[in-house]
Amino acid sequence: MTKEWYFVRKLNSHEQPFSAARFEVQILDDDGRAIAIGYLMADTTELLIDDRSVPQPVLEAAKQRTVGQGEYVGSDGQVLPPF
Repeated sequence: MTKEWYFVRKLNSHEQPFSAARFEVQILDDDGRAIAIGYLMADTTELLIDDRSVPQPVLEAAKQRTVGQGEYVGSDGQVLPPF
């Protein structure tokens, strides 16, 4: 099983690609580059990005960020050091 990496952040209002998006979740490769990006609102309970289900702890980690703040997290939602 390969390790999953994510980058999560809360968007500023001018960064939101959709009027309802509040958070961004990036699925990362082993070098820390985004290979897919999804967006969610505070009330989102599940997120599919390119047919991949994002783990619930990752969604919760995204929702805990403050505006403009982003963090690298594992599939368990725990913060990881930057690449």
